[in-house]
Amino acid sequence: MGNSPPLENLYYSREHAWIQIETDKTVKIGITRYAVDLLKDIVQIQTKAVGTKVDKMTPIGIVESVKAISEIIAPITGIITAVNNGVISQPWLINYDPYGDGWIALLEPSNLKEEIKTLITAREYERLIENRDKR
Repeated sequence: MGNSPPLENLYYSREHAWIQIETDKTVKIGITRYAVDLLKDIVQIQTKAVGTKVDKMTPIGIVESVKAISEIIAPITGIITAVNNGVISQPWLINYDPYGDGWIALLEPSNLKEEIKTLITAREYERLIENRDKR
């Protein structure tokens, strides 16, 4: 675990989710290191089913840790095209590698060009969490 910085090639939501653009028809979604560290040891991840349409700012699934249960809020609108079965069967993966093996789902975005404008860069996300930590 640890305090790894947000990755530059990702886009972030203020709700601690990230997206990586795989193609113009596919984005990968996960939760940030900051979210993982707040939750502590993650013991279960559940997502909505493949084929489900999710709207931006609505739950795409839940993360359960020894400390709390938290919703995973979709950073963009789209249809779930795949879930990471590795992280479903071995949720501890997200504790160690939230930006790699710990990704949660693939989404076919409905309006990526517009919705990406509402997300923030790694640098902006870093400032956001620094300001929260100062409170």
